[in-house]
Amino acid sequence: MGTAQFESNYGITSKSKLSSGEMKKILRSSFSRKIEMLDTAADYDKVEESLGNLQIKNMKIISKASIVKNKIIIKKNDLEKTINRTLKNLQVKSLYAFLLRRPCLLINNKGILKTLLKLKEKGFYSKIGFSLYSPDELKKIYKIFKPDIVQIPINIIDNRFERSGWLDILKKDKVEIHARSIFLQGLLLEDPQNLPLYFQKYKSFFLKLEKWFKQNKISNLEACLSKVFLDERVSNIVIGINNKAHLDEIVKTNIKNFTTPKWFLKNEEKLINPKLWSLV
Repeated sequence: MGTAQFESNYGITSKSKLSSGEMKKILRSSFSRKIEMLDTAADYDKVEESLGNLQIKNMKIISKASIVKNKIIIKKNDLEKTINRTLKNLQVKSLYAFLLRRPCLLINNKGILKTLLKLKEKGFYSKIGFSLYSPDELKKIYKIFKPDIVQIPINIIDNRFERSGWLDILKKDKVEIHARSIFLQGLLLEDPQNLPLYFQKYKSFFLKLEKWFKQNKISNLEACLSKVFLDERVSNIVIGINNKAHLDEIVKTNIKNFTTPKWFLKNEEKLINPKLWSLV
């Protein structure tokens, strides 16, 4: 269960911050359906504190952080403070995993990597991983450190990690592959007629996509979920939702085996990389 949607400014479909009552419903429903892992981050606006008040000790928790603050690489002590603060906010003794954003910065800063390994030995978390945006990042960092987990974008229009051969390499090396951005922050579930202004230049593509779904009797939600559920190399899937009703809909969705047409796949970074979106 991804928790980025628990704050109001994430994705193109998030309109308002979830109430603690709605969060509680989502988490209770998730756990009853054996969704027992939470993905969060220190920089999600007060999300960790909210989760900590909702009795999540029985869930496996993954948290993320960047080693850059105000364009400056943080000190080793600051990294430890960040993780300690996360544990305090979540009201747990340890994490399932701690993931680092922008991990390529470790190449010239081995001290941070040593700190990560030291904190793992101390029991702050069981696994070390990286949250990545491109295969190029993984290629660079893999040369100096093999992580326990990688969290990478995989969806029906973005197969860069598959095409580059990394999914097979990671599977062979027994690295957990956690697929995220399977809905591309909700964009792949959006009605093409309601696309935000930034995506109007891609409207013809999304209309063609919608037409294909109808002709092949598969919904966009079924396609997005089936893409990752049927890939045996993927260990876990990060699913972000906006409310309990959305979770109920996802759980009831049929998984269908289908062949992704080549024209689905897009290489345009300004479309498939949310970091480059300009939604203002």
